[in-house]
Amino acid sequence: MKNVRFPVTFIVALGLAIFLFGGPASAQSLPDLVRPALQARFDGLANGSPPLCRAETPCRSARLADFYRQRAFGPAWVLRSGPSPQADRLLAVLRSAGQYGLSPTDYHVDAIQGLLTAWRNAGKWTPAESAEFDLLCTDAFMLFGSHLLSGVVNPNGLFRMWEARPRFVDWPAYLQDALTAQTVDVHLQVLKPEYPGYDRLVAVAAEYAKVAAAGGWPVLPPGKSLKRGVSDPRVPILRKRLIAGGDLAPAMASEEPRFDDALDQAVRRFQRRHGLAEDGAVQKETLKALNVPVERRIASMLLNLERWRWLPQEVGNRFLFINIPDFSLTAVENGRAPLSMRIVVGRRYSRDPKIEYRTPAFTGRMTHLEINPYWNIPHNIAFREYLPKLKKDSLSLQKQAMKIMIGRDTVVDPQTVEWEKLDEKAFKKYRIRQEPGAFNALSHIKFMFPNRFDVYLHDTPQRSLFKRTVRDFSHGCMRVEKPIDLAVYLLQDESKWSREKILAAIRKGRNQAVDLPAPITVHIAYWTAWVDPDGTVQFRDDIYRYDSVLEAVMGTKTSILAAWNGGRQATAATLKGGRTEKKKNLLGTRREVNPTWTRSATN
Repeated sequence: MKNVRFPVTFIVALGLAIFLFGGPASAQSLPDLVRPALQARFDGLANGSPPLCRAETPCRSARLADFYRQRAFGPAWVLRSGPSPQADRLLAVLRSAGQYGLSPTDYHVDAIQGLLTAWRNAGKWTPAESAEFDLLCTDAFMLFGSHLLSGVVNPNGLFRMWEARPRFVDWPAYLQDALTAQTVDVHLQVLKPEYPGYDRLVAVAAEYAKVAAAGGWPVLPPGKSLKRGVSDPRVPILRKRLIAGGDLAPAMASEEPRFDDALDQAVRRFQRRHGLAEDGAVQKETLKALNVPVERRIASMLLNLERWRWLPQEVGNRFLFINIPDFSLTAVENGRAPLSMRIVVGRRYSRDPKIEYRTPAFTGRMTHLEINPYWNIPHNIAFREYLPKLKKDSLSLQKQAMKIMIGRDTVVDPQTVEWEKLDEKAFKKYRIRQEPGAFNALSHIKFMFPNRFDVYLHDTPQRSLFKRTVRDFSHGCMRVEKPIDLAVYLLQDESKWSREKILAAIRKGRNQAVDLPAPITVHIAYWTAWVDPDGTVQFRDDIYRYDSVLEAVMGTKTSILAAWNGGRQATAATLKGGRTEKKKNLLGTRREVNPTWTRSATN
């Protein structure tokens, strides 16, 4: 048989082709084998329907199909050599989710780890296992990233009186950038809110977790009031409790039963931090706050970390910050607080489900103020509170300087209307306006920032309310303790509006609108736990029951707290402070068959 001789150049070219393009079909690379398995996961799906990440568990990231179609269904986390090293970096970040108030179990941690372990034990995957691994990693990246960026929950769908503006990322492009740079962990970590207050709350929650792991703090038994000068066997327990919470120095530990000056100061500090009347005495409300388990305080912090994620990307260098549960307003300017004051917020309850008195949470833009304002009474308030008075006495509102109007300027003689015959529909043609003056509910100034809730800041003639510790008395607007100081601050760059000129304009009694020299952002927030810049940890009562609603949706009672509890599930009794709570249909929440409040990576 004749030997066939090939030129050396042909042999080299053939070898190079095999090296670059692979051999026959039986020698396909792992990514080539995974591609059709991945595509099969998306074939036949209805538009917008997510594929199955594994078994009967659907993926939750809405941009998965876009990501894989852009790469012709090529795997992102499976290389020729096996799983990408980026998967280990992803897992490390996902396992740290607990410190942000998020649950690692929501991001396929166990499933991803299980497949990695199987590969490392056997050195192989089936195409179906490879496709599953890739989908799990992509879904985990997008979902965790979305939760860090904008929150687990969409408050706009959960609460009627909330308006947030979620932050967005192009997830397919963002993940591709992370994979190309081989920094998936860094790309995720930078998505968290870049606010010092957020980081402070994360750090303190970790410290409280150590207290919980050590057994928590002692429970103070009920009994007579404890205050300076009394002797009581419960006083040493009180000292231990205050030391555990950081209100008393450890060096002050003692079994002495006498309530001394140092303990009085520690109790007062505790009361300030919890928004309680500061009298140094341990009575009903202070005892209740002292005996809230540390696990409950951690849960509150985690829920408030979620609320940080609902804030805009940039809060600005100069803004007004209102915290509803704290009944406070603070002007913030380049990190300083040149002005702060007490406020009155909306009532927590309404007897009529059609009326909402709670102050809404949102971000607005204040543009102007009004001196000697009119009060145009909202229709629902006018119908339910003032029409009954008109039916009894058609002249009753004149005593409060109120006029009945039709249209913009037409004044109606109340004695010419048969009020007793009017229902809500017929009453809509009328509106009630209160004239400027001493009786006006808005008093001398109102501060305007247009919003869909039709709320604003204003003065009030009911000055005594600011002496109360709990101040939820309004119809939803916020009454300010120092309206003149606030006006002076807002108009400080306008030379013609000094304090004296503002007071002079008020004395004239004429309604006058004044534009601000520059609009200012107003953030109305609902924080029940936060950390001051000096490290003081603050807690407030959940006056609108928003914590309870959010906690139920996020699952804080189980998986999230487990991340802080050494993997152990916290018991219901511990989380509720040892009490059984009845389930309520809380006002201010939306109940839907298909909830819209759980956020996926839809942006």
